[in-house]
Amino acid sequence: MIINKLHYKVYGKLIDRDIDWSPGITIILGDNEAGKSTIFNSLATLIYGFKPSSRDRHPYVNWMRNEINFSSEITESGELFTVERSLKSMPRLNISRVSNNTAQLYRNETLPFVSHVSEALFKAVFHLTADDLNQFERVSFESIQEKLIFNYGTDYLNKASDVILQLEQDINALWRKDKRGNPKINLLQSDINQLKFQKHEAEKSYGAVRTHILRIEAIDATLERSLSDKKSLGLSIRKMRINLPIKELIERIDTLNGSIFKFEAFKVLDVKLIDKIEHNHVLMIEGESNAEKRRQERDKLKEDLFIYSEHDKKILNFKLEIEYLKNTLSDLMRFEHEEHTKLDELMKLQEKIGGQFKILFDSQINDDIKKQLKKLPVLDLMTLLQKYIDGLDKNVEIDKQALARRSRMQRGYLILGISGIVASVLGFVYEPLRVVSFAGIGIFGFSIAHIKWQGPIGLSELVDLSDIKQKIEEASLSIQLPEYVYRDNSLRFFGKLEQLILLLHEEDALHDKWTSLIEHQKTIEVTLSNVMQSKGFDTSRGVLLSLQYVLAQIDRLREIDANEVKKQMTIDRLEVSIESERMACETCEALYNTLRKQVEDFGDGDFDFGLRMVAQNTELTRKIKVYTDELSLIHYDKDTVLNASSEKLLEMEVQIAEIDALEKQLIAEKFRLSSEIDRYNETVNLEAINSQILVAEAQLDEWIEHRNKWMILLEIIKFSDDRYRVENQPNIITRVSHFMNQMTSGKYQEVLVSEEDGHFELQFVIDGEIVPVAKAFSKGTLQQLFFAYRLAVIEALDPQNQLPFVLDEAFVNWDSKRFLETLKLLEKISANRQIMIFTCHRNLAIQIAECTTSKLIEVAE
Repeated sequence: MIINKLHYKVYGKLIDRDIDWSPGITIILGDNEAGKSTIFNSLATLIYGFKPSSRDRHPYVNWMRNEINFSSEITESGELFTVERSLKSMPRLNISRVSNNTAQLYRNETLPFVSHVSEALFKAVFHLTADDLNQFERVSFESIQEKLIFNYGTDYLNKASDVILQLEQDINALWRKDKRGNPKINLLQSDINQLKFQKHEAEKSYGAVRTHILRIEAIDATLERSLSDKKSLGLSIRKMRINLPIKELIERIDTLNGSIFKFEAFKVLDVKLIDKIEHNHVLMIEGESNAEKRRQERDKLKEDLFIYSEHDKKILNFKLEIEYLKNTLSDLMRFEHEEHTKLDELMKLQEKIGGQFKILFDSQINDDIKKQLKKLPVLDLMTLLQKYIDGLDKNVEIDKQALARRSRMQRGYLILGISGIVASVLGFVYEPLRVVSFAGIGIFGFSIAHIKWQGPIGLSELVDLSDIKQKIEEASLSIQLPEYVYRDNSLRFFGKLEQLILLLHEEDALHDKWTSLIEHQKTIEVTLSNVMQSKGFDTSRGVLLSLQYVLAQIDRLREIDANEVKKQMTIDRLEVSIESERMACETCEALYNTLRKQVEDFGDGDFDFGLRMVAQNTELTRKIKVYTDELSLIHYDKDTVLNASSEKLLEMEVQIAEIDALEKQLIAEKFRLSSEIDRYNETVNLEAINSQILVAEAQLDEWIEHRNKWMILLEIIKFSDDRYRVENQPNIITRVSHFMNQMTSGKYQEVLVSEEDGHFELQFVIDGEIVPVAKAFSKGTLQQLFFAYRLAVIEALDPQNQLPFVLDEAFVNWDSKRFLETLKLLEKISANRQIMIFTCHRNLAIQIAECTTSKLIEVAE
């Protein structure tokens, strides 16, 4: 089985992480707490399932997601499988075969590929840590040697000889074949025989208590009859005690009915007559009081009413036009604000125009200049100026060409003069060439005569620009253009000039809007003045100020008027309430007089007497109703109730007392007989003896079963130990020798186990000589021997190379030479078995990666 990949959706702190494993050696490098232990635990979980299988108790359940979920790709026998394990409400395992896309679901089972090795065996043998190797520093060599010889370097097994010795001791403690000593089974068998003898003696005298038992049974029968009679009498007494109060209640109701005054006349009266008289009397008093309070409140409000002056009335009458005036005032204020805004904009624009003109013409602008500028034909000026500049450029080019021609002619004449000088010099030097010297002097004179050292060129093809410049000055309307304009071929000046002219037109438009706003303001002020004067208001202080004053007065009077309206509405409401209270009082008074007349008639003309009698009858009626309601809730037989009497109740209570006395006598006799039986049973307890015999026999059967099982197990262990050593120990020792030979470069050629008088000893073959391990080992050598044993045991337990071999910081104390040889050995083993190395030492990880064909994976927190 090869683990190709692990994908952690969530496993502890490993979230959404992948680890790709090499089929050979994989190195996991990471600091402490980086997750190496989590990765190893996930490997064990992948193979053997979740331990524990509860999400609430598993230490690697992520507390944020509250689950574990991870998957793996595994190659087994050349086929690819995907394995997914999850732990949510319950553990689940899903194994899918990729080739045919089939899947099998499990719960928490071990992977079927590795069922031959248990999880405990995997963690103890296939996982080798630095602590496993360093444990030998804390124990004696004898313990180390025993562990290697008998347990093959594993920690989870007990020595077979120790197990056999312990089983023999346990069997001898229960039973001895030679009948020696006092084993537990023999002692227990003796106790059982003694108990059986005591049982036989107790059965002989058992009939002595039989008579007492029969008498007790007779007493129990008599007590049972007495109990039945007492229950019957008790039932009759309870019925009698229930019926007597009912009878008394009926008699009390009859007595109260006979006490009512003028029963027939009282029946026609209202049951709430007294309450209605008192209620109407109270309503009359409260009505008068409430009416008086409302009259006082009304009078006070009338005194507080506001008295309007003639001026106030005139302003209030003016309120029909107030909305129009407010809107008109709002328009006036808006136009005034816009007028100030436009004036401000106009002044800023004028400043901008003056600054722009200053930049272009370096002078101050005035209204005449503005008029001229707005009439200026900019395009014509640009055309004329472009012609002027083109002519100027053409004249410059003609000057350059003429100057170049004069320079070329002067250079030719100069060369000709130099030639004449050379010819004349040659004629004077060489006699035969004397004629040439005269010709040379002539040539020199000719060239000097034609060279012009200074003076005008005198070209007639230059362009005349004076006419174009005069047209430009005429088109500029007496506005003096700057001199640099005549030399600026880019014409940027006219672009800025056009912007300036646009600003001038914008200034005219803005000025027109400003003057229009002023006219609107004047028109609105005239309208406001006419409206206010038509209502008799003085506008001499100004329309705006007068209107604002009137509006302020209107707001004040409107508030006063609103309060006065509320006061008047309250006064009207109080008037209605006073009238309503008056009418209610009259109604209550009429009803009160009617009810009072009924009471007087019932009392034969005396109101107070009639009132007392009505109250008395009302109370009696209330009590009768209470008793009647209580009686209606009781289910009873009338004849039985009428027959109930205190004499019959007393007679039945006497009978109960006589039965109680008889029961006491019988119970005392039964207690005496039971005490005699108990005293006998305390002396001889047959049931206890039987119970002890049963318990002892059960214990004897259990011990015999344990003895038989332990004897069978002893024989099986002896046979298995002998057979295993015969079959496997030579092979394991041979493989240990092979591994030690490779790791030590042949120094330790072979490992032997010698036996003498039951004492075993490990030995090395070094250079053909047998040396005890106790004399040859160092700490590193002992760790390598333990490592060799572990490799041999892994081969024996898992010959098909199904499970990976995990090393956790296992090479810390090894010297470099043997470490390199061990890496070579591991690389050979990794051809058939997957090896995983966990370490926090970066240099060690890099060295392993460089010396082997392996994959290095680094994990971080």
